Amino acid sequence: DIIGRNPVVVLSPDEQTITNGPPIKRRQFFDRVFSTTSYKYITALQKYNKTLKQRNATLLFQNNREQEVWIDALSEHGVRLWKLRTEQMEKFKHTFSKISRIFDRQINVEIKYPSNSQNKEKYSKKLFQNLKKDKEQKRTSMGPHLDNIVFNWFGKNTRDFCSQGENKLCLILLKLTELLFFIEETKKVPVFMMDDLFANLDLEKSRQTVQTLETLNKKRTESFQTIITTTDILNLEKSGFVTKNIN
Repeated sequence: DIIGRNPVVVLSPDEQTITNGPPIKRRQFFDRVFSTTSYKYITALQKYNKTLKQRNATLLFQNNREQEVWIDALSEHGVRLWKLRTEQMEKFKHTFSKISRIFDRQINVEIKYPSNSQNKEKYSKKLFQNLKKDKEQKRTSMGPHLDNIVFNWFGKNTRDFCSQGENKLCLILLKLTELLFFIEETKKVPVFMMDDLFANLDLEKSRQTVQTLETLNKKRTESFQTIITTTDILNLEKSGFVTKNIN
């Protein structure tokens, strides 16, 4: 009930694993974003995760007939979560494209999310087909908890082929998108917190970040607050964050 009540968007080096880390980091990012903007999504996510945990625990000692109950419940919650995730992802991708154009029209960056159009019957059938393997591995080997979301930077997978600077810029675009997505979906204004913005980022990209923030603020009747931590006050001034003499 309290998720999204006091919205904050955080851009920090700790979150760089969203673009260059394992798939679970990207799933966690989108699950968190969609959970703060959609009550339906967080409810479906909680039901799926609870059922998944319980089903995995029963794989050790239940026979195939007893597993029918868990497969039925998991497929129902899984298909619903896939549907909601796909809907939210389409809206997020649209906002992501908008932010990318505001930031730099020359940038070619996209989010790739696999289409999951399965119905409950197909999902249940595949879970039954995988039952032997699932029992051996003691985990469910198929479902929304294994979705692989990919970021492509000029056609290259950011996790495997991009530099630190390219990954940092992709993360900035994601966080700016998260900011605008939250505003558009909830009509609330979050606080935007940036920690160590200038690490792995040149001066020109820093200025573009400031200009994008200014553009987003100009379109709002209520401005959002931006809080920055940095060890380089000169870069803060050169980038345009500080418009008067810093002394």
